[in-house]
Amino acid sequence: RRAARPRRRLTGGAGRRVHRYARSGATGYRADMATEPTDVNVDDYLSAVPNNRRRNDGIEVTRIMQEITGEAPRMWGPSMIGFGSADYQYESGHSGTTFRIGLAPRTSALVLYGLIPPADELERLDDLGEFTRSKACIYVKRLAGLDEAVLRDLITRAWAESGPREL
Repeated sequence: RRAARPRRRLTGGAGRRVHRYARSGATGYRADMATEPTDVNVDDYLSAVPNNRRRNDGIEVTRIMQEITGEAPRMWGPSMIGFGSADYQYESGHSGTTFRIGLAPRTSALVLYGLIPPADELERLDDLGEFTRSKACIYVKRLAGLDEAVLRDLITRAWAESGPREL
């Protein structure tokens, strides 16, 4: 077993901490870089995904999300496909804009963003099928392993719940 490497603190301009995976020349947090919309064509990006399963699953989920949201997909950063946009602000004061729901066909799995229901409604995931999850993402190895009706319900609810609200 290899010994753990010591962690290094990286700082950007004005002493701000920079994510350790930040690209050279970056001055902000990784989230700032990763969630910026780009002008890259979504169809071109998806057609260039090297893994056939990830490419086909990404195309299908993009189609489903577009059908449900009525929004055109847009590239956010180099590899995330997002629908809609939402402003956010943390208690720390950090704020920005991100997509409401989205996906990314990664090498190891198709990642679905924004579909995890609130903690008191996690049972909605019980019938989805074969997946793993983190606090904010669903990781899918095979789209065929999911129940499409449950996936559509998650997308529909997430889209409705992430929309503009009157306070």
